Amino acid sequence: MDKADVLDELRTIYAEALEYPKEVLTPDAHLEAELGIDSLKQTELLNRVTEHFGMERVPDGGVETLDSIAAVVLASAHRTESK
Repeated sequence: MDKADVLDELRTIYAEALEYPKEVLTPDAHLEAELGIDSLKQTELLNRVTEHFGMERVPDGGVETLDSIAAVVLASAHRTESK
């Protein structure tokens, strides 16, 4: 799994949950500031991400863009592969 694949899956998850066109969910768009996703909705979406990718959890802090979430997903996958 590479970053482009993860970003595509994240865009799909967020687009379906928010009913946004996938095109507005760019990797560098700030989820709260630019897209208006409040902290409660973001927590719900991060829970979906953890379930989708089979992760324990995504940390709440420092995930302001889909790109930053993809980095966390990939780091988690690399830790899991190392075990």
